[in-house]
Amino acid sequence: MGFQTTIYMWCGFLLAFLILTALFLKHLLYKQFQRGNGTPVTDIDLHHFSKNNIAESNGSVTSFLLGNILPAILVLEHSLFEAIVLFILLQFIIFILIKKSSDIFPNIMLLLLGVDLCKTKQGHYVFIFAGADHDAAFVYQIGDAAKSKTYITAYKK
Repeated sequence: MGFQTTIYMWCGFLLAFLILTALFLKHLLYKQFQRGNGTPVTDIDLHHFSKNNIAESNGSVTSFLLGNILPAILVLEHSLFEAIVLFILLQFIIFILIKKSSDIFPNIMLLLLGVDLCKTKQGHYVFIFAGADHDAAFVYQIGDAAKSKTYITAYKK
């Protein structure tokens, strides 16, 4: 009578890993925002990141269905190895599809933790820590200032 792993145990381990990874990502994003790492956006351009200027918030349902529901349906119960290989292959294909599109792929774990991923009307992507006000307090560009269109902000409380 040894320890026998089932597909449900693996799913539990993966879920715990995803939750820990999401918490770590939120911590890294928040720490980067608190320290002011990145290129600060000037006061003249802060209005581009107000809630009134958000074109899309947290992605579309189609991206969510393709990325989460479809792979969950295709679980093969008889062979764990084949199920994992198929899941990884589907995730890679969906990654390529989303990377080449202009859609936002929703990160459900960050959304549940209070971090929104939005797209402005100018085409910039912004991680937003929730607040009550509609104006951004500070906005920092993440990554290479010449190439990156990703920003991070928190709305005033």
